Amino acid sequence: MALAMPRQDMTSCDLSELARALAEIVATGNNAERCLAVQGLGHLADPVAVETLIASLGDPDPDVRCDAADVLAKMDAQSACQRLLDNLREDPDTEAKTQYIKALQRLRADGCAELLSALVTGRGEDQQVAWDDDYSDWDDWLDVQLAAVEALGVLGASQAPAVIEVALNDPDGQDLWPVACSALARLGQPGIDKLRQLLPQASVLNRKRIAGALALTEPGLSGHLLMHLAGDEDVSVRLAAIESAAQAGSDETLALGLGDVAPEVRAAAITGARHLDAGMLDKVLNDISPVVVIATCRAIESGGKPIAGLALVSRIERSLRTKSPDLIAAMLSAAVVSEPHKSGELIEEICSHKRIDPQVRKVCLRAASKLKISGIVDILSGGIRADEQSVRMEAISALAELAKGDNPRAELAALELAETIAGMKISAPVGEDDQEDDTVVQFVPKMGKQAAGDDGDTTVKLDRDGNELASTDVSEDDSAEGSGIEETATCEEDPAEQSPQSTLQAIMAVNPERMQASKTVELEEADLSFLEMTGSLVRRRKLDPEAKLPAHIDVRRLAAGVAGDTGKASLVASLAHAATDRDGVLSDAALSSLARLADHGIDVSQAEDSMALLAAGNDDGRCRQAIPVLGAIATPEALEMVRDAASHQSPRVRAAAVKALVNAAVMTEQEQTCAICDPDHQVRLAAIEAMAHSSHTDILEQLLDQAKLEAGRYKQDVAKLLVYLPTEALVALREWIEGGDTHNRYLALEMLPVLLVAIADREEEPDHAVAS
Repeated sequence: MALAMPRQDMTSCDLSELARALAEIVATGNNAERCLAVQGLGHLADPVAVETLIASLGDPDPDVRCDAADVLAKMDAQSACQRLLDNLREDPDTEAKTQYIKALQRLRADGCAELLSALVTGRGEDQQVAWDDDYSDWDDWLDVQLAAVEALGVLGASQAPAVIEVALNDPDGQDLWPVACSALARLGQPGIDKLRQLLPQASVLNRKRIAGALALTEPGLSGHLLMHLAGDEDVSVRLAAIESAAQAGSDETLALGLGDVAPEVRAAAITGARHLDAGMLDKVLNDISPVVVIATCRAIESGGKPIAGLALVSRIERSLRTKSPDLIAAMLSAAVVSEPHKSGELIEEICSHKRIDPQVRKVCLRAASKLKISGIVDILSGGIRADEQSVRMEAISALAELAKGDNPRAELAALELAETIAGMKISAPVGEDDQEDDTVVQFVPKMGKQAAGDDGDTTVKLDRDGNELASTDVSEDDSAEGSGIEETATCEEDPAEQSPQSTLQAIMAVNPERMQASKTVELEEADLSFLEMTGSLVRRRKLDPEAKLPAHIDVRRLAAGVAGDTGKASLVASLAHAATDRDGVLSDAALSSLARLADHGIDVSQAEDSMALLAAGNDDGRCRQAIPVLGAIATPEALEMVRDAASHQSPRVRAAAVKALVNAAVMTEQEQTCAICDPDHQVRLAAIEAMAHSSHTDILEQLLDQAKLEAGRYKQDVAKLLVYLPTEALVALREWIEGGDTHNRYLALEMLPVLLVAIADREEEPDHAVAS
């Protein structure tokens, strides 16, 4: 397929002038510049570009020659075939030879089969093929040989089967079997006949490769060979033959596989069957192997239409207490497709039982949401209270899907989600308080560690969030009481009965019940390393997907995460409240859902107070997420907070504020100017993007200045923004290419392909006419 290229008439820029500028770089630039210029020419549908690329096949640098061959193939430049063939013979670089073969293969060039055949069986001495005399430890001819075998198969050369057989029989040759089998399979009947001849002396691995390659053949050509391989003594060969038969459409081979002794072969045969009739399915559903029955159920499910006469619901009722949960789950999924009316009643009955396998329950919840049976909301609500997280997730996902509709059932589902987000579905366990407490943590330096000249120890009191509450001097007389060390303790006392001397000792105490609860916790220097380790463990637990969260926390997070996809304004209030929760994960999920609801045009003004609270808080992360929601609310008060955030100390918050002002179409020129001069790149780019979208020509210079920053670190981002000013941008980059500034020229060569692709992609999008 040819590269995406801008049309000649899409801009007023003379693309021929640009092609000539790149051709000049190809003639005079250094190696890196010539490679970039060749890649840029590949995006220009201009005769000068093709001529320059063909000439580049004679470049002294092999990288340039490789890039030129690759680009010519992608441009479908048929006029380059002869030059590529000549280079394949005369160019001594083996990496370039491989690239020439790939280009000839893609161009489907005529007249190259003889040379390719010579390279398959040897180094082509009789064809006067040039090679680099400086051999390394690895003979690169082997890579050329592999590429030539593949090309012969694609090009359909008549002499290919015999040539490939010679190479396979070379005792000193490399392992060509994987590539050779695929190439022979693509050659049609001659190649299949050759594979049949090779079969008797082939190893088990090579027989498996032959069977796998037959998937590339046309239907009907490989039927007899597949039948033979489906009866192979090795199960892996039979399995490969069945899988290829499914792709090639060999029904006879699949029928043979249904009677195989190996369950995995029978399962593959039923999976690959194109026609599922009730008689065949009824027989396979009675298979002794659960693997086969599960594969059959999945085939019924993927078929997507009812099949009369299977009586799956009756089978499930008879098997509920005797079959494995995996099998029951698969049968239920198939029954929903095959017998939707009967399976609904069965699912309601199964869900009424409390003791049910989690895997079966998940299938029931998924099926219930599809069938929309009566009492579906109650069933899903029961799933929310399950002990297993995967079940809760399935129930909440089904509720979110159900809530997308516009009917009473959808409103009930939305209400259920709202109550879940609010924490009304599962209460916290007894003794677990989710509210903030007033616990004060005291840090007590160890005796004798104070600095010289101190009159006494200093106690630093911290609240739960680590904020210092007070600093008091502890006198020597009070030091024993303040440190929590009993003066009456003696060395004769039983170590197990001694009071802990630190928090760590209290945790490790033999009889922790002796410790009385206190509103003051005292920490010593020895505890700091333990506390740091505890923090890392907490972070690791949050990231660990296997970590089990309490259900009352988990369901709120899950529900808040999916609520944004429902499009329901009734969820805004609960999401707004959850966004201010001290649980960071819940807050992030709620903020994300609010932003998605706003993106879909849902009125989120109910969240204004909560978003204002977060925007004014000290948590930069929550503030950054609240800003887009405030921008969508767009009341004067909300926009004022967004404007205040544009001068926030955090660059990410400022960037979010700039984007919110742009999306609300209320950003003034003065605000744009301030943002463009911001010291942070994220903010500058957000402001420049806003101006670029409006096609302000005076932004071009600032865009190009951004491309130069930090050694061109942002050139890719800038190149994509230049698409909104295609004419001016192409002229500016051409001037850089033709100019004397080496840095600018290199930047332009790197940005040009990105810009040309972006222009072509944008031109193909509907309602995106490129400005001229």
